[in-house]
Amino acid sequence: MDINERITFKKPKQMNFAGQGFTCVDMHYHTKYSDGSRKVATIVKKAKKMGIGVAITDHNEIRGAIELSKYKDVFTIPGTEATSKEGIHLLYYFYNLNELQEFHNHNILPNRERGCHFLNIPFVELMDASKDYNCVLSAAHPYGISWTGVCSEIHHKIATPEELKKFDAVEVINGSLLKNMNQSAVKLAGTLNKGITAGSDGHRLFELGKVLTYTKYPTSVEDFLNSIKKQTNFTVGKETNLMQKIATNSGKITVPIKHPIIYAKQSFNYIKQKAEDSNYQKIM
Repeated sequence: MDINERITFKKPKQMNFAGQGFTCVDMHYHTKYSDGSRKVATIVKKAKKMGIGVAITDHNEIRGAIELSKYKDVFTIPGTEATSKEGIHLLYYFYNLNELQEFHNHNILPNRERGCHFLNIPFVELMDASKDYNCVLSAAHPYGISWTGVCSEIHHKIATPEELKKFDAVEVINGSLLKNMNQSAVKLAGTLNKGITAGSDGHRLFELGKVLTYTKYPTSVEDFLNSIKKQTNFTVGKETNLMQKIATNSGKITVPIKHPIIYAKQSFNYIKQKAEDSNYQKIM
């Protein structure tokens, strides 16, 4: 099936998942353990009400994912969002909680000298580390804001085509971005012939479930993640409005300790510029 047939840019509530055997998961969501606004219990309560699963992907943090795993009445995927030394965000989804914890203990904790949101491990090493674990590595918002996207122009010397091929998947719909940024991600996934993931990248409760990854008849986390690797899953979602984008992205950008005001101002101006530029496009 063509990749574009598996990606739908519209609100999930406009689609009828009930009774069709689909399991839907918001695969990119944050809690108060990193830079989100809500506790895990609150997130679970809404996810159950919506009939969706969730992957807690806190920044260089897994306490939210561990707490989430205790809820057996909601579909959950162990995950984390790690930040390379260069500031690139990477999404890791594990087949079981033990491997997530092992990955975190061996690769995240020893490299947190720069604070909880920055790791002292280069992009290439962080990518290669995933190969020692049974997981799915996805490129988080590859054309995303500032330095966080792997395909940002400032990373072209390290994020070479050879390195990009190491990803298992590409996040093709991220709720906090502009549609043309996500469309560029779709092209990237097609060019690399990789799996696809999608998530709200939610930091506030209203964002939960606005973007979903879904597949038919999965009986386990293994089945769900395998469908991504086999490229048989689907994604659906629609980006939030302009003011919500600016508010969300401005709040979630983490900056170096030195000159934080300057970096924060530059990041906010970057977001505003891209939001106002209707012709904004990037290529791999």
